[in-house]
Amino acid sequence: MNEIYDVAFSKSDPKNFYACGYKWIDPTTEANSLAVTMKMSGSGNIQQLNVWGSATDQRDVCRAVAFDEKKQQVIYLLEVTSAALRPDFSKYGSFSGSNTDALMIKMTPGGYFKGAHNINFDKAGVSLGIGTGAFFTLDSKYVFGGQSYGFKTKLQEVKPDASSPTSDSFLMKYDPEDSNSANCFYTADMSSSDLKYANTAYDNNQIADRSSDSYMFKKMSNLFVAWPSKYSGSFDLSDTMRYPKMCADTSVNMTDGVEYYRGQKEADYVISEKSTEGNIALSQLDFGSQWLFQNGSSAEGYLGRWDPASAGGTLFIQTDNADAEGKQRTVLRGCSSANQLAELYLYVEVKKNTYPDFKTEIETAWTLAVGDSFSYQLPELVDAEGNDESELFIQKMPDQEYPPFLSFDNQTNTLNFEPNSVWFQGRDFYFVILVKEKNSDTVLYPYYCTVNMQGQLIFPE
Repeated sequence: MNEIYDVAFSKSDPKNFYACGYKWIDPTTEANSLAVTMKMSGSGNIQQLNVWGSATDQRDVCRAVAFDEKKQQVIYLLEVTSAALRPDFSKYGSFSGSNTDALMIKMTPGGYFKGAHNINFDKAGVSLGIGTGAFFTLDSKYVFGGQSYGFKTKLQEVKPDASSPTSDSFLMKYDPEDSNSANCFYTADMSSSDLKYANTAYDNNQIADRSSDSYMFKKMSNLFVAWPSKYSGSFDLSDTMRYPKMCADTSVNMTDGVEYYRGQKEADYVISEKSTEGNIALSQLDFGSQWLFQNGSSAEGYLGRWDPASAGGTLFIQTDNADAEGKQRTVLRGCSSANQLAELYLYVEVKKNTYPDFKTEIETAWTLAVGDSFSYQLPELVDAEGNDESELFIQKMPDQEYPPFLSFDNQTNTLNFEPNSVWFQGRDFYFVILVKEKNSDTVLYPYYCTVNMQGQLIFPE
């Protein structure tokens, strides 16, 4: 083996581990390779070793390995070009002979083959590249990631740009026990006997005798200790999501996006008015639908609400949550009564939004005497984002006495104080100057104000 790409452990047998990688057919050229899978004890004793592929101009490699605790099986995920590892090769070999397929080989801890599943892109002439270590099992599902220059399934196809091809990442969930996977992916199975004739097996004695293969274990570079987490980090997906989804019957990107300023009142996105293609796809969702973020969590409540009955289907966008600011990538997805999956994508750009404020700092406390006539003009109100009209209100402060001698001139934004009664002296009065956006009930700020009246407090006799 020239390089190990991935390792996996079993919780029930932590003293042994499973590894996979490749060996060069000719290390002097490092052009073509064979895939290698093996089981090794913690003490370094190699218990199983299998070499996969044809010793010709092929590029077979094992990219990832996972242990299925429920079924007690080790699953090796290979990237293959050899015809012996591609059961349907005769159907598409003339179109995609040099491209790679994915092959999942199932084995027991004791080394017995339990079959294999091949996934390919049929006649698309596109390679299915597997990410190193990007593989795990979830119930009966196999989940793995990789890259490709386009793809082809039974439901969708994205052709690579011949002049300037771009490699896109994918995350694939395959369930060999679910008919929906077979209805979407081009697959072919290999039996235990098929696998037996598609590899060369080495026992421990042969491995110890290097004369059996002078290049076995010639080099072991980039060998790392496995970290048990499925995810080593995270990053903003930005605009890397591609359409359509591999296994969606209908996949529509409704618009380039919707802008919404945080805290504003509901903004309606009526699908029939905004997107002709979206409206057509919407008609297929007669068996229920959900508004989700692209990570699968619900967008309802956090970003707004989905009302399928309003105008034939309307997304109402509203959020006061500052954490929602930024680009929110959402999908409206559901099924038809014919069990067809439709997905409608909508980006919502939630923009930062702050309350309007005065150009200069204002006074909020005044000391007056009976008989004073005092006016205070408020500075100009400015909305930093310029997305809405600014409003100003003079209000009572809860549980406090409002100054009955205060009036406000809306034309000049002036507070007028006319305390002309001795009953006002010696008392404190309170009010609120509220600044807000017209189209919001939450983007606001209250200035709490106090008026202190000089003089001796007079009590009625």
